[in-house]
Amino acid sequence: MMPFASLHLADARFQLTTIVAKISRAQYALPQWITLPQKKIILRILDPSPITVTLLEALDQYMFLITSTVI
Repeated sequence: MMPFASLHLADARFQLTTIVAKISRAQYALPQWITLPQKKIILRILDPSPITVTLLEALDQYMFLITSTVI
């Protein structure tokens, strides 16, 4: 049996619309251990407005996301 074979399509659609609705209304909480800069990034990614949302391509401005290799 394939994983998620018992998942009904109607249930999956309901769950997706529920998640999208909660994000649109900002009805979610972030864990306490997430730092303020991380929270700002997450909130900007989850922003439902197409004008102010942060695209993944714009995340390179956050230095703590950039890793470097020292040889």
